Amino acid sequence: MDSGYFTLAIQNISNHKTDLNSLNGLSGNAAGIHKESVKLLTANITYMISLQDDLQANTNTMHTHLQDALSFLNENNREAVLVSIHKTHEIAVRFDKRLDDATAYTLSLKKDVIQFSQEANKVLKQLEKQEQQLAVEAQKAKDKADKYKKERYYFLALGPFGLAGLATATGLFTSWTNKSKNASKKVKNKRNEIKQVKDLQEAILELQDSYGFSLEVLSNVKNVLVFLTSDINNVMNNINNSTEENTVLALYLNASVKQLEVMQVEIS
Repeated sequence: MDSGYFTLAIQNISNHKTDLNSLNGLSGNAAGIHKESVKLLTANITYMISLQDDLQANTNTMHTHLQDALSFLNENNREAVLVSIHKTHEIAVRFDKRLDDATAYTLSLKKDVIQFSQEANKVLKQLEKQEQQLAVEAQKAKDKADKYKKERYYFLALGPFGLAGLATATGLFTSWTNKSKNASKKVKNKRNEIKQVKDLQEAILELQDSYGFSLEVLSNVKNVLVFLTSDINNVMNNINNSTEENTVLALYLNASVKQLEVMQVEIS
């Protein structure tokens, strides 16, 4: 069977984990957000794979019970049909509970991711504020260096009479030039930090979309299960009715099989 939406949902989350793992050099609070995001994804991937395996095993078992029910119906053994249907119904009830738990779990993860996004945004705002402050300091240092550079030319023009002023201006020029270079380097480093946090934030925003897709996949499976359970209930409600023809019960059973096959595609 080809991979379906459930596998695609797992693959999306796995891809996001790969993307997050590729982000290097994060520091401070951003590093903490990154670590928690990867930890969350790792646990989620394990959970989703386990869930898929469980759902596939359950659908396979239900399919077997429904096929048995059809065989028993052909033999006009309604008691055996009812036993098989009850077994199918019990699995469907557990299936429904598992889907509800998975939906609640995925919703909680999406909330966590939204929180990560908000925290990353706070870090970004702080870094941008720091970068602006450093840029101002760098510009001030450059302006000072330019000022004393011009003074050097002035004292040079004075010849011997400007030697004392030249020495002072040269010292100040050198000092402010070094400060300007150091400040500019800090600005560059801060801008690199900002880029890294923006990359982290973008990855987290994309992750929110993936969890939205996961919730959609779970909802689709739930909807199919509702139709399947309805068909099963129709068989259970009519199996003891002596006036109900086997052909009608067979229609319900075949409809259940079709719904189950749709579900198998959904969770593949």
